[in-house]
Amino acid sequence: MKSSRLTTVVGVAFCLCLFSLPAHASTLFFYTSSPESWVGHGETVSVDPALGFDFLVTRYFGNNLSFVISDFSTNPDFQSRRSWSLDFAAPGNADLLPGIYLGAERFPFQNAGQPGLSFAGNGRGDNTLTGQFTVLDAQYLPTGGLLSFAADFIQYDEGRQEAWNSGGIRYNSEVPTTATPEPAALTLLMTGLIVARARIVRTGRARNIRR
Repeated sequence: MKSSRLTTVVGVAFCLCLFSLPAHASTLFFYTSSPESWVGHGETVSVDPALGFDFLVTRYFGNNLSFVISDFSTNPDFQSRRSWSLDFAAPGNADLLPGIYLGAERFPFQNAGQPGLSFAGNGRGDNTLTGQFTVLDAQYLPTGGLLSFAADFIQYDEGRQEAWNSGGIRYNSEVPTTATPEPAALTLLMTGLIVARARIVRTGRARNIRR
């Protein structure tokens, strides 16, 4: 009974936190950021190939995935061109597989036992960072090339909680985009889950005592 109730609480919270939005493309990059973020500068961005953006993916430094998103090939105005880079790496140079990767450090300088992450753009990047990411889809070709990929991330510039960037990437993936909550909302959600779980445990103990 306790397990089913907790599962229900978690499921409801997850649905409220990550709801599907209309998919505009199978390849898409998006993020939002706080005004204090050096990288994001408070921007909210969503780009895809239909807007003239190329998505280049490479693998180096082990089994990481590095994406470069830019409109350099389609935008003749040098002053208004835009580009971002996004890097993911699993601990120990393992293949990136679906799952949650906590305690991320700046790629490619992360410790061997930590995942690597780096979001930079338009000439702005971090010296150090903290964060996490969730791989939602990762399929590879027999040759080692990338077939499809989807991930969401949160990055804190220089490890400062107020300087956050939250977003995701879809690359030839059928995984829909999601509304990524701000870190403050995540904290509130986790607090709610902890409180809910504590109440369930207390209720179960009380019933056992009465028995």
